[in-house]
Amino acid sequence: MRFLLPILLLSSCTVRIPTQYDVANGAVKIFPDYTEITIPNNIAPLNFRIEMQADEFITQITDSYGQTYLYTGSVVTIGEGDWAKILKASQSYSIDIYSRRGDKWTKYPTVRNCIDSSRIDGYITYRLIEPSYVVWKSMGLYERNLTNFDERPLLHSPLTTDNQCMNCHTPQNNDGGNRYMFHIRGKSGGGTIIADGDKIEKLNLKTDKVISGGVYPAFHPIKKEIAFSVNDIGQLFHTQLDKKVEVMDFQSDIMLYDIDKHTVTPLTNEFNKLYTFPAWSADGEYLYFCVADAPTENKNDEQERFMDLYRRYREFQYSLCRGRVVNNRLTDIDTIFSRPSSSVSFPRASADGRYLMFTLSDWGNFSIWHPEADLWITDLSTMESAPLEGANSEQTESFHSFSSGDAGWFVFSSRREDGNYTRLYISKLYNGKATKPFIIPQSSPDFYDGFFKSYNVPELSRSAVRYSAREMGEVAQQDAINVK
Repeated sequence: MRFLLPILLLSSCTVRIPTQYDVANGAVKIFPDYTEITIPNNIAPLNFRIEMQADEFITQITDSYGQTYLYTGSVVTIGEGDWAKILKASQSYSIDIYSRRGDKWTKYPTVRNCIDSSRIDGYITYRLIEPSYVVWKSMGLYERNLTNFDERPLLHSPLTTDNQCMNCHTPQNNDGGNRYMFHIRGKSGGGTIIADGDKIEKLNLKTDKVISGGVYPAFHPIKKEIAFSVNDIGQLFHTQLDKKVEVMDFQSDIMLYDIDKHTVTPLTNEFNKLYTFPAWSADGEYLYFCVADAPTENKNDEQERFMDLYRRYREFQYSLCRGRVVNNRLTDIDTIFSRPSSSVSFPRASADGRYLMFTLSDWGNFSIWHPEADLWITDLSTMESAPLEGANSEQTESFHSFSSGDAGWFVFSSRREDGNYTRLYISKLYNGKATKPFIIPQSSPDFYDGFFKSYNVPELSRSAVRYSAREMGEVAQQDAINVK
């Protein structure tokens, strides 16, 4: 079908919509895939490129007020001023793309994106590291402002004593400007760094009461306490192409750290059970965690016990449980989800207390290299669990973090683009289902093509971490304070 429009071309310097064109049957392909999505009203511009060959492109974006914005070329970079107007108009915006081959113009079906009235937390922290599992050249913790394209390092490995590993960065209650923590690892100067308001300390959380220092953390949403797993961790390496590495626990328990008292208290201590991934409910009433049975007859020979567990790594399926912490004891333990031949990791509660999201894979607790790993959701009002409709792909979906408030925004890591590099995607929960995920925007649509690091452990925060990389580096090089 052909359409005729009034001639709008006023001068050769002015971009105008074609007056005559064919209508394409198929949808336009753009990257990133910012089509038919729902976005928060404070997200950075969603720049994209058109994934087709043509002699010329014209893109028209129309906001809810009917204001139009025209762009030429295969790369559409939306100015901050234009984008602010589009978001302010709210409700939605549309994208119309025209391509020219020779003297023939073609219009593609209109793309319509919804602009939600709610906001997502403005900051996200993550680790950037090459997608390897043996060695790295450099790594760092970074903070990104989601309302624009600003990114800054919180700590980079060259600022540490010996190019140290760093991980498990976590804010309390989505407020990184108030309390924030992360680990640094290595033979020289490892420890846990906790920023508590104006005070920042490097701590050694290993005591005679626990098998290791703190590993996977969970800030209590109200109290100055952190639940940690304590883990004796090993690795297995595959020769198959579809599986790369298994990270498994030989022993693991959960402990509670009191920030003010500098004390740790074991919450579990069972030889033939593996406890990991603590996560508090939104109100702090319950502590969720994952647990697996690890029976072995080699109780007295540590090396034989480890080898026994190594050989049976596929047998370890973790269940999702919860309990109450009363007088420094874990009590009233209930199983929330358990399924044969499936294993739970990374439980996280939504800020409104309605849902619990977790990752489900075939075995083990380190799902980031499991292609079958998917996001699941538990409705805590009914205790029913199901795959998170709308969020999953054929590749790994793994770590996830909810935004504060009751809007339902969350971010999660996925290898859906190529199976190797982990990227971060944003979605929103609507009645237990996810809106179509979209990748975190960058100033250039070509950014991800040439970025050879993975995003690891995304954590949303409504406030920026108050310390600079230099200040973090100075603390990282200090001697750790021993806790009790």
